[in-house]
Amino acid sequence: MTYKLKSASSAKIGKKFKVKRIELGLSITELAEKLFINKNYLMNKRAYFAGGCFWCTEAIFIRINGVRNVAPIYVGGKTKNPTYEEVCGGLTGHAEGVELVYDSKIIDYKSLVILFFSTHDPTTINRQGNDVGTQYRSAIFFKSNDEKKIIKNVISELQIENIYEKPIVTAVSYTHLTLPTKA
Repeated sequence: MTYKLKSASSAKIGKKFKVKRIELGLSITELAEKLFINKNYLMNKRAYFAGGCFWCTEAIFIRINGVRNVAPIYVGGKTKNPTYEEVCGGLTGHAEGVELVYDSKIIDYKSLVILFFSTHDPTTINRQGNDVGTQYRSAIFFKSNDEKKIIKNVISELQIENIYEKPIVTAVSYTHLTLPTKA
């Protein structure tokens, strides 16, 4: 096949070039499915929250429209591949958390952050209800400066409106590593 360039590129406009065509017989969607690629992956985003027991947090977020998946994770620690017992012992630095996969066209990050604050007590240090220990701390783990700004703004709004009687102690930290649970 021969094409004639009609727009600027590294080649001169109007220069003819040949392209070899490979016939796969598949649409892009069919090819993606054949290669086990989730065709919605690029539209989905991820969020990381720790608000006490991950099973309780998971149960809330899995019901939210636009949340595609919720997975329990250990987040915010230094030990590689910790066991449940090690995390519960408080020596790894991990919190029990969840990784949300969500469709940002249906629900935005700010809404998820607000929901997170409305579903647990962000004013208690290393505790949620009867669960006590650093693994039960309130924390949000961000992956971008935009997420960090949203989190900080929501916290400021909640404090200005005196939503809680005590100050919010939720840790806000960058995360580069999340570990699936073995539980």
